[in-house]
Parts: sequence; structure tokens; C-alpha cells
Amino acid sequence: MIIYLNGRLCLWSKQFNNRLYEIESERTPALELQYNLIKSISHCSVWLHLIIQSIINDQQFQIHHEEDIQNIKNRLKELQQVSHERIAPESEVIDRIVLYSDHLMNAKNLTEIQLIHVQYLKEMKSINETYAGSATRLQLSGMHQTIDQWISRYKIQLDSSRVLIVSSHGPRENLIEKQYFLDLYQRHGLEDAEKGSSHIICVEMLPEQIATVSKESLIDFLRKHQINMMIGQKMLGDPQAMNKDVLGQYAPEVLKTLCPYSRKGADSAGMSASSFAQPKVLSQSDDAASDSSQLINK
Repeated sequence: MIIYLNGRLCLWSKQFNNRLYEIESERTPALELQYNLIKSISHCSVWLHLIIQSIINDQQFQIHHEEDIQNIKNRLKELQQVSHERIAPESEVIDRIVLYSDHLMNAKNLTEIQLIHVQYLKEMKSINETYAGSATRLQLSGMHQTIDQWISRYKIQLDSSRVLIVSSHGPRENLIEKQYFLDLYQRHGLEDAEKGSSHIICVEMLPEQIATVSKESLIDFLRKHQINMMIGQKMLGDPQAMNKDVLGQYAPEVLKTLCPYSRKGADSAGMSASSFAQPKVLSQSDDAASDSSQLINK
């Protein structure tokens, strides 16, 4: 089995006593300098956008806005301390974010801030798209190199292997690491390896839990998950049955009796469809007045 946790790929295999042992562990590019450098710069650019948006919404420049902008500049200054070879390609982007920060600090009115915001978004959109693409290529290429080596070295049979991906709830749906493994299994003839065959299992946690969870507890989770799948298949003909609430099928009928707008309640109150107010039919003059009013409001 393979575990993806906190930026590391870990390979586990059963030994002579039928217990799982970790036999390989590799860092992915998500833990390396280049990946984190471009993500940090991108985060700073988004951070500045949110600050500008907050100023516009508040319609005034407040003390905490100035403090936040200074924090961005401090963070960018820290990034510039990275070795020259690594930071040189990104120096121009860092300088642009700092320049916009200075323009924002020197803006004299809300109109000027709004113009800065429009120009900033236009310039940063393409930069962030480029960064996102670069980060994705770094991570997935690095993962593929590791997994490909493991498959070759240990003769891994994917149809008898499981992948545990530990993630927070937010990015799970399009998580690039999950996309990689879904594609890997698909190329080996296993369609929908997450929801279909459960070869890929995503474990959702709070970020602070991810930082402290042990691999052993994840192994125990997988063991219970596999047992539940076998029970569901043998007893109910559905390997996913144990992942469902057994009371769920009874809920709709109970909810009907609780709903205050159920047919029974409406009948007892003597209500009918005709009891509701009918929509007003507008004349041509009313239509014209309505259109005219909407244009004025716009």
C-alpha cells in the first residue's frame, strides 16, 4: 500500500508474518524549495488582492490594512534571501507585488485604489496561472518518478494495492495527488478507483490533525475499512454499504411527517393552491414603467 501524508510518499508491504512494514519513504516536490517558493509568492499576490478588496468594501484605508501590507512586504523580503540562483527567475514578480503595495499605500482616494486593483488583477492573473501550472508539473512529475521506480523495483500489482491520501476537506475534490493516482489506476485498467473499487481512499482531517496523525493509525483505519467492505459485500451485496447510515432509508418518511408544509398539514388547514396570491398581470404601460425603473436603478 501507498500513503501520501504531509508531502511524503510512503510504501508499505506485508512481510513473512503478514504484517505491514514501511519499506520506502520519499519526499515529494511539495516539500522542496522551488515548489514552496512559487506557492509563497502566489499566496502573497492573492493576499494583497484580498486586502485591496477589503479596503474597497470598507471604503476606507484602516490601520490593519497598512499592517497587512507591511506583512506582505516583509514576507517577500524573506523570500528574497533565498540563494540567488533559485530566486532570480522570480525577482521580477516579487518586485511587481512590492511596487503595487507601495502604490496602494500612497493612493489618495478610493477611486485610485479601485484603478490599482483592476490593473493589479489583470497583471497577476496570468502570473498566478503560470505559477499554478509550474507547481502542478513539479509535484506530479516528482510523484510519477517515485511511483514508477517503486512499481518497477518491487513489482507492485496495483489491482491488489491500496492508496491512502490524507488531506483537508477543502481541496479534496480536485486534489492533484488524487488525480495522479486516479489516472495511474485508470491506465492500468481500473476505472474510478476511488468511488468504484475503493483502491484509492481519501482520509479527510483537520489541518492540525494531519500534522500529528501517525502512519500506524492510518494502517489501522485501512484495516477496518477493508473489513467493512467485506461485510458489506457478503451481507448486503454492496462493498460500500457500511459507509452508509443504516437508518438513512427511513428518514424520508419521518421527515414527511415533520414538514410543516406537507400535504396533510395543508389539507387540515383548509389550504389549497387557489388560496395563494395570484401573480399580477402587467399591462404594456406597467412593463414600460418597470423597464424604465430598472434602467434608472442601474
